[in-house]
Amino acid sequence: MSGGHSTYTIAGGDSADLQIFNFTRNWEPLFHSILKSKIKLRILIDALDECDDPRELLIVLRHAYEVIPGGLELLVSSRHEVHVDDKFPNAVTIDVRSDSSESDMDTYITTEIYNRDNDDRILEGNYPDLEGKLVRILNNRAGGM
Repeated sequence: MSGGHSTYTIAGGDSADLQIFNFTRNWEPLFHSILKSKIKLRILIDALDECDDPRELLIVLRHAYEVIPGGLELLVSSRHEVHVDDKFPNAVTIDVRSDSSESDMDTYITTEIYNRDNDDRILEGNYPDLEGKLVRILNNRAGGM
């Protein structure tokens, strides 16, 4: 922005009242209030590993879970780098990196590369060797996801 002014400041906001969003400070009290009211809370988190701080989120959820045991149900998807079972040792885990998901990814990638009309194909069907390389690279990078 010109003159170093943000849209927020131009709209009348004061930069002194801007705060970095803090999950613990902002959401933990809300979770506790909901759970103390005896409302069952169900939360779905897809791609927890893509959160800025998945460990912090798990800690907040664990604290919320402890407010009313059984009052919070979670369904979480994540890659293996995030250890959900560290905070939720009784969690049921399902490994989706099985042969079937790898086969599904291979089928999808192969279909997208080879089974389109030539004029819709990435390389228009003119470079089958490169298409084969592309399929191998995409399958390796997908890792069965």
